[in-house]
Amino acid sequence: MAGAVEVPAVKLPYEMGHVRQVLDSARDTKYVGGHAGAVTTPREDARKFRCPDQLAETCECIVEMYELLWRWGNLDRKNRNFYRRFGFVIPDSIVMVKGKPYAWYFMSKKDGALLRKKSESLEISVIEKAFTDMAESAKNKGNTSGIVAVWIPMTSQFPEDRCPMRYAEYMSLTDVRNFLKSGLNATRSGLLQAFVAPHGISNLLIRTVQFHDKVSLALRTNRYLLSQTSIPIFKRAATFDGWQGLSGVMYKYVNKRAGDDIEERIIGAANSLFARIQQERVRQMHFLAPNQYIALHFKVDADHVPHFIFASIIPEEEVILQTKEKLIMEDEVVTGPIPHADLIPGGTDRRISTENGYEPPMTLRRRMLEEQEQAELGEVDENGTTMEPLKLVTAHYHEGEDARPPPPRAMPRSARQTSQERAKEFRPKMTTAMPTLPTAPYAAVRGPVDPASTGRVHGGTSGYEVYMENMKQPLILRRPGDSTQGSHDPDGQPQESTGELPPEVHVEG
Repeated sequence: MAGAVEVPAVKLPYEMGHVRQVLDSARDTKYVGGHAGAVTTPREDARKFRCPDQLAETCECIVEMYELLWRWGNLDRKNRNFYRRFGFVIPDSIVMVKGKPYAWYFMSKKDGALLRKKSESLEISVIEKAFTDMAESAKNKGNTSGIVAVWIPMTSQFPEDRCPMRYAEYMSLTDVRNFLKSGLNATRSGLLQAFVAPHGISNLLIRTVQFHDKVSLALRTNRYLLSQTSIPIFKRAATFDGWQGLSGVMYKYVNKRAGDDIEERIIGAANSLFARIQQERVRQMHFLAPNQYIALHFKVDADHVPHFIFASIIPEEEVILQTKEKLIMEDEVVTGPIPHADLIPGGTDRRISTENGYEPPMTLRRRMLEEQEQAELGEVDENGTTMEPLKLVTAHYHEGEDARPPPPRAMPRSARQTSQERAKEFRPKMTTAMPTLPTAPYAAVRGPVDPASTGRVHGGTSGYEVYMENMKQPLILRRPGDSTQGSHDPDGQPQESTGELPPEVHVEG
């Protein structure tokens, strides 16, 4: 293509064909119409809501992440403020291994450091008292949701260490007490974490994933209000851990009160945490397959402080769907040259250049009107007095009158553009000349369309019959020089083709 610039293909760290295949298959099967959580019929939606056991989805956390954060935060003893260094904090998190408290991580109120409680503090009574105090504090702050804690099962590379119930559970204060007294057994391993009340009226959760060198963000907001205590706790609190119809998803996070850069701050914190995960070789620790990825979940509380909630393992399909907007911008369809770009107005080098002082028509007209108003009102000199407007001596000037431009006149016919000239300006500007069209290698002999249109009837014979008697030539003739084949005369003798059209048949009418 003339005028096209050859752009070298950029080698991507992934296969774009595989990404397209994942996006197409997900659009056709799991996500109806391309939207997550959509349903095909209202009946299916109602059937899903009537089955509370089917609303929860598999949700497991990597409990080793809290030990990683604790060691990472204590590397610098002089600067132990975790939020200032990394941009996020964590809520009170208690790791349970086989029904027994293993570690308790919390933020220090003194210097903001991430600390771990001693082994003597890991008592059921101490944990119950701590969650009771949290519930009273949340109630005093106006939190009427009644949710105190959340239980997330532990993921492991060994199937025998995983919980039989692999779903997240949101608990009230009564549920926490029952869980600590009778819910813990040898099959229970996971995370008991204090519930972080969001900054809004509905529960939300932010998930960040990394696909090669790209970090993307997804926000899920529950469709119910947290204050609707008549609705079950899981229905009004589930996000990524529940059926997608319970929440809505957005791939952008905006919170004006937390700052215009809150999304960049969360992505930056996730990016640094992903780098730390790679250094600690967490993927190798859990024997993750190439199509498995680690997702980091955050939440912004009422004070607009980002909290790290948990890390989970998700399939590659969900990672590609979340990073779709960034991946399609690297597709060769977007980055490569546009086919037949010369046919697009402005798609070639023959475009308006601003280097020679080009001014758009609207800007030029606005500037001329401003100059005209200044000329009418007069200018101000150095002393601050208004100067009289200039009077130009022209053919339309009379004494005592200001010189103003004559009223606009209609464009003369000689200056108006014809339809051919307007069509020429409308056509795309191309750097190459218009290609010449070859002539057709044949000529068609047209006869009358309707027998009545050939003329009157003479002696009982219509004009159509007269035409057919005289017209004994083929309807398609070869032009001279197109072929060496000759035709045959009525006697069967071959004769050279002259390429001349038969004489036109005239019918009296």
